Amino acid sequence: MTVTSGLGPQHRFSDGERDRRWAAVRALMRDRAIECVVTAPNARDDGRLQGDCRYLSGTSGDDAAACIFPVSGRVSLVGREATRQAPAATWVADVRPPEPSAGEAVAAALAHLPSSLHRVGVTGLQEDRRDPGGAAPHGFMSTLQAALPSIEWVDVTDGLRGVRAVKSEEEVRIVETAVAILESAIERAETVARPRAAELDVWAAVVGELLARGSAPPTRSSWGTGLRPIEVARPPHGVLQRGSIVLAEVEAAVGGYRACAMQPIAVEDCDAALRDLYALLPEYWQACLEAFGSGGTLGEIAARCAEAVSRLAARSGRYRGLRGGFVLDGCGLGHDDPFFSSAEAEASQTAQRVEEGWVFTLRPSLRIEPNNRPPLTATWSDVVAVGPQGPRRLGRRPVGILVARSA
Repeated sequence: MTVTSGLGPQHRFSDGERDRRWAAVRALMRDRAIECVVTAPNARDDGRLQGDCRYLSGTSGDDAAACIFPVSGRVSLVGREATRQAPAATWVADVRPPEPSAGEAVAAALAHLPSSLHRVGVTGLQEDRRDPGGAAPHGFMSTLQAALPSIEWVDVTDGLRGVRAVKSEEEVRIVETAVAILESAIERAETVARPRAAELDVWAAVVGELLARGSAPPTRSSWGTGLRPIEVARPPHGVLQRGSIVLAEVEAAVGGYRACAMQPIAVEDCDAALRDLYALLPEYWQACLEAFGSGGTLGEIAARCAEAVSRLAARSGRYRGLRGGFVLDGCGLGHDDPFFSSAEAEASQTAQRVEEGWVFTLRPSLRIEPNNRPPLTATWSDVVAVGPQGPRRLGRRPVGILVARSA
């Protein structure tokens, strides 16, 4: 469902989806003896730190808002943009401006809860792999601690990310919509990537297609061009030539839900050894996907994928010294789990079991080091959803490199 506010169209999840989320978070709170959860207001990192607030309140805004979520009773929301949204755009009736400050407004909401509080969970209190500095602003927490000195403040970041990682069918559908949009943008890029085309023209075609199809403007991407492209944050003021590789990571966002995909595009042709390496990637991709279908821990899945690389390396040809790996990055409301790198995994990550409801970008890569030549890497990604019947791709484009040919 879509509703309209002064800020434009916004996606509206069902009341059943709201009840599912609230029940899951309240079960977590009871398990950890937490009486209330406060999501820290922090608009840094393109709004990705606001995922917990959006998840609990139903709002799709990216501004610095805080949700006050008690284990029972009325939910409150503190945020400037939220006060301007249509009532139907959020699940929360008690919406307050952050005045005189966000910390003071949240403290007032907590003080007026029916029962006294002893233990309150806050998102972003501790550093983690996604946010080394922590997401809870120091001034915000100082205000809360001064106003409510008897409360014990505990971090709940990992718990809420674990809840958010398990997506409902409603959430999977909205991510699937975002994937369809980004694939349309990739197709548009392929039509523009020609010899003597400006890199910024290709990027403008991508952004224009995203917006025309209903995505929010992309806030994060990576881009690489050249015979052996190196990824950077934005396209440079360069010009494509025959044999160039455009390595584009495209992000689309619908209703606050983000999905990313990496797609290499060859301008008419590319290095023969790289072309051969990309010819192996579909088989490796499928092996990685099937490894998730077998279940188990992420460490066990990584071992199965490594075995697939060994089988590919054993073939005759130019694949001597072939190496491979993969990265998972959760899709959804900002910093969603799971996150995993087969090359840099910590012990706690390798022991994590795959769960039904996970939605993530699966990015496998293969690498060779030809004699007397720089290393070559082939990489590609798509979004995967783990459902009752196992994992499935949400995208439809062919695995591997696209070759953009002049008309």
